[in-house]
Amino acid sequence: MTLAWSIELENAPSQEGMPLVYDGLLYFPAPLDLTIALDAATGTELWRHQRDLPDDLGRFVPFPQTNRNLAIYDRYIIDNGSDDTLYALDVVTGELA
Repeated sequence: MTLAWSIELENAPSQEGMPLVYDGLLYFPAPLDLTIALDAATGTELWRHQRDLPDDLGRFVPFPQTNRNLAIYDRYIIDNGSDDTLYALDVVTGELA
């Protein structure tokens, strides 16, 4: 076995995301509501989506950087935001749906 590709993840207090692989694409939930889409075979980044979060979020949520899981439904990646917001991203473009 050999390493096919790797990426450098954002610097954060923790990386707890579980990649979601579907139809040759890999979606990764990074800390602080960053979602990245990659070609699963090559590691080429296809898009990234970063939500704007309130500056004072850490005062109300103990671990706002934690983002562990994603879901897929039809043409959408579903994620839960650090501020308890549920949002959907287009699987092809990464645009907020």
